[in-house]
Amino acid sequence: MVLRTQTGGWFLFFLAAVIPGVHLNYSTSIQPTINSSVELTINSSVGPTINSSVEPTINSSVEPINSSSVQPTEAVTLLPSEAMPPIVVQENSSSIQQISSSVLPIEAYIYHPVLQPSESIPPIATYTLRDRAGIPCIRAKMGVEFIITEKKTWYLSLDPTRVKVTGYCGDYSAALCLTLPDDSASLLFKFCKGKNTFWVKELTAHVTPLPVCPNCANKSYVGLVADDKLFCTATGRSYMCKSENVLKMSSELKVKLVPLQLQAFGLPKGEFGKGVECWADFYKRVVPIIIGAVVVCILLIGVITFLVIRDRRTEGYDRL
Repeated sequence: MVLRTQTGGWFLFFLAAVIPGVHLNYSTSIQPTINSSVELTINSSVGPTINSSVEPTINSSVEPINSSSVQPTEAVTLLPSEAMPPIVVQENSSSIQQISSSVLPIEAYIYHPVLQPSESIPPIATYTLRDRAGIPCIRAKMGVEFIITEKKTWYLSLDPTRVKVTGYCGDYSAALCLTLPDDSASLLFKFCKGKNTFWVKELTAHVTPLPVCPNCANKSYVGLVADDKLFCTATGRSYMCKSENVLKMSSELKVKLVPLQLQAFGLPKGEFGKGVECWADFYKRVVPIIIGAVVVCILLIGVITFLVIRDRRTEGYDRL
């Protein structure tokens, strides 16, 4: 009855109890089979899969997991086909290499202003520099245009939306610097203060534009104007000029400021003081008046001369 209803281990146990030689065959045949099959399966299939593919993925993207919380049965049930193949790591590294190789050089991101072949009206903006207490110490309202002459005349207007305002404020000296990104162009005003006046003692400019042709080399244009009393104005008042101020910085670079309103060292309520008219505006306003007055005088002199001559001619004849 035992032989008919039971299989496997019960049959072998019965034979081992009856025939002693069968016990020796069971220990030599079955036990090695269990040890060799189970141990080889765990070490060769599951073990390398976890160590080569799963574990590196966890370390690179997710926080490490506590090995004590993972049950051995879960690790054994993983099949080699279900585990992540090692090629995943290679694909990630290759994609990273492709991205890094496709990144443009640093020079491609450097900002270079573009020169224009024709002159234009530069945009007007107000630039304010404040001291450490937040009180305005320099204020400038102007449009700036760089003029470059090299075989041909090129123009560049300063874009206020890209300008960075820097400088410093002192009791007797101050500076206002307007800079484009990557230091591609700049305009620096250095102020001095006297007893009752202030002025610009030095004006520095430089431009590094985009080459005008594909084969042209990059070139920087630098210039300086040093004047004892440029834009000299009384303290508490602003220098104001609606006319063009074209300053020759070097043989290849000029700077045009139009219009210009400038004040340093003490701005009442952060606003411009009363404007002092520049000589160019004065001449433009006064010269037409003078010319008109001269023309009127000439006309009056002509009319008076005509009347006098006519009266003298009529005195020599008697009336009939």
